[in-house]
Parts: sequence; C-alpha cells; structure tokens
Amino acid sequence: MPQSIERAEGSYHDIFVTMFRIESYDVLAGSYPSPLNLEGANGLLITGSTASAYDSEPWITTLSNFTRSLPITHPTLKIFGICFGHQLIARAFGAQVEKNPGGWEIGVTGLELSSIGSKVLGRNGKLAIQQFHGDHVPLVPAGFEVIASKQVCHVQGMVKRSGPTAGAPFSLSDIAVFTLQGHPEFSPRVVHSLLDIEQGGLPLAESRAHADKLGDGIAIARVLLGVMGFREPIQ
Repeated sequence: MPQSIERAEGSYHDIFVTMFRIESYDVLAGSYPSPLNLEGANGLLITGSTASAYDSEPWITTLSNFTRSLPITHPTLKIFGICFGHQLIARAFGAQVEKNPGGWEIGVTGLELSSIGSKVLGRNGKLAIQQFHGDHVPLVPAGFEVIASKQVCHVQGMVKRSGPTAGAPFSLSDIAVFTLQGHPEFSPRVVHSLLDIEQGGLPLAESRAHADKLGDGIAIARVLLGVMGFREPIQ
C-alpha cells in the first residue's frame, strides 16, 4: 500500500482488521507466522500489493514456496488471497500470472458467477466488487475451480475444495483455498486515493465513476467467515 494512502486510510492490516480479527506479518521483511501460530489460526490471508506476483524478487519467491507448502504442513488451514494474493496463490500452485492484455480493471465491476461460484457466494449468478489491477491469472491451477468471470479477466476468483464426499450437500467448510481478483475490503475513497497516485495511462474519469458504485464487500466477508466455520454477523 502506498505510504500516502496508509497515512489516510491505514495499511492492508488496518483495512482488513475492520472486517476480521487478524495478526499481520511483513513478508517483505521476512516475517512469517510460526508453526505454532499457524496451528492456532482459522485461516491465512495474502493481501494485495503494489508488486506483481510473477516477479522474481526473492521475497515473492519465498512467499510462493511458503504458500505451496501449507496444504502439506497445515492441511486444515484455510488459505485466502486477495488481488496480488489471488495471483500469488495461483503461481504457488502452478498457474501462470501475467500482465492483462485487456488492460486495467478499476472500480466496482459486475462479475458472472459460475455454478460453484453461486453456491460459494450464495448469490444468483452476479457479484459486484471493487477492482484495482493490471495483472491477471489466465487459467486456474490444477484442482482449482473458477468462481467468477468477466470477459476482460476470466479468472476473477477461484476455490480449491477438500471435499465434499460423494452425495453430500455443498458446504463452505469444504473449501480449502478461496481467492478473489478484486478487493472486497476497498472503499470508494481508497480507490480514489490510489487513482490520485497511479494516474499514468489510466482511464481516470471512467475509473472514478466505477469506484463510487456499490460493491458486495460485506457479503463476501460473511462468506470468508463461513469458510472458516464462523457464522457471526458483520455489520
């Protein structure tokens, strides 16, 4: 998160802590949760970043390797990814990440949900979410399923299921990995602040208009809680 926005809106930790009770780690500085902390966690979230998940920076490679190891070392831990986190998880499990030839997506956009996506998100085929990205995941890794799509960016989210058993009804608790390309945690003000900084080559007027639309961030937060086994309300 750019420092000017952190001063006004808070860091990714500050924004997500309004949605969940979390403990954060600065992976750029080599800070990671201990095995004991992971054992006591309900889930692990990889947030957005100004970096690109396909870069060869050592910290990105280390994070990718760490993420890939989690289903082996902590098989019951739920893994979540938002924007960069979505792309990093895709990379960790064998998919390609690249610049989107369709260009940037900014502001609230409407997505088409797949059959499994409608079950996961509890919505009838549609989802609206804030966006701010120029990279994308063209195809999901093996064993993952697309939950939401748009023509300019086909993989808008994905899940990997640990179940269910044959014939069992669908349950959010069956989801082991859940990712979204968009930002359910972003408010319109955050997107406008990012546009104030990232002006080069972006469609500013159109992006600002989309940023002020209503997204489904609260509904998405409820789903993330459900994946972790919670049913407490979010105001």
